[in-house]
Amino acid sequence: MALTVKDILLLPSTSGFEQVAGIDGLSRSVTSAGILDWELTPGKNDYAGEFGPVFDPDSLIISSLLFIKDSPEELAAVIRKLAGYGIAALAYKDVFFKELPKEALDCADSIGFPVFRFSNDIWFENIIFEVMDAVRSDDAVYLAEDRISAMIKGDITGRELHRILRGVSLLMKKNAATAYLKDPLLDTGRVYNSFYVNKGLRDKVLLARYDGGLFVLMTSDQNSEGAFRHIFQSVSETLPIPREVRPSFSHVHRSQDMDRAFRESYHTYLASLISGLGFASFTDIGLFRFLIPLADDPDLAEYSEGIVRALGESADTASCYIKNGGDINAAAIDLGCHANTVRYRIANMKKAVGMPDSTDHEFFRDVSIALAVHGIRQNRKASD
Repeated sequence: MALTVKDILLLPSTSGFEQVAGIDGLSRSVTSAGILDWELTPGKNDYAGEFGPVFDPDSLIISSLLFIKDSPEELAAVIRKLAGYGIAALAYKDVFFKELPKEALDCADSIGFPVFRFSNDIWFENIIFEVMDAVRSDDAVYLAEDRISAMIKGDITGRELHRILRGVSLLMKKNAATAYLKDPLLDTGRVYNSFYVNKGLRDKVLLARYDGGLFVLMTSDQNSEGAFRHIFQSVSETLPIPREVRPSFSHVHRSQDMDRAFRESYHTYLASLISGLGFASFTDIGLFRFLIPLADDPDLAEYSEGIVRALGESADTASCYIKNGGDINAAAIDLGCHANTVRYRIANMKKAVGMPDSTDHEFFRDVSIALAVHGIRQNRKASD
């Protein structure tokens, strides 16, 4: 389960909280924290009605109640409104109110909405920092690298996946997709930390570290790829992600099939790394969709490594030929030699791998598969 109000009470900054109402609401989930200042001031325009929800759902809201100190009779209405937004609990500093009006306390009790009092020596900033740090740590547990690895390998159980879906701070909507980012230009720690202080993304995005990179888990009730590309655009514009870093996108899946999204975007990254072709989406990676999961099959591994050994020092020429889609002239330009030199090398490579009478198409097909599988296996060894 995600963090609850009861869990939050174990933090150092909340150890001085005294519960004054809503004892039945301690199991409410907490995924964020915020400060209530003036947004619900009685008699003014409803800020939330005009601009949308004031706070993230499942937030712990802290306040001095300054905005309502002259109209305490309105506090019950404020509590109802907070509960209506899906807020987890309210904690107030006892600067203006030592005791809350009975009507407000009765209201909180009747709807199971926790209300806490704390003293003037506890800082708002400390509470928010510790709550968000606890949420971040909890997310890191549910989306730990071993769990993500199990999703990518297809080894995760339905029960474990359900536990992850319920445990992370992101409230999953109907659909999910992921983008994987890994690049020397990407400061993963900076991006990760920036995310947790950015309120605007946390209702639709969650980040997870994996293999030196970052997964961007996105969720939406829409199921179009365009909707998820729009979400990612918000991520890239909000967080410190260099423009040169290319994301690897999954297809859109139902949230309960989130493991497929993790697998697809990571496989897209691997296919791009191995081929050098910079695939943007799982849709684009062709045979890699099948070769990556099968790369450790003993027969396929033996076939691949046999061809790579036979190619020897010619493997670079073969890779360049494959990367250029079998275009001899393009390969010659990249290799800095004449096209006839490439043709001569290909003829020798055909003999070396035991395909002297094969067509260029047959040679391209077989060697491209062998080099792809070899690249996949080498990448896995480097990651282990």
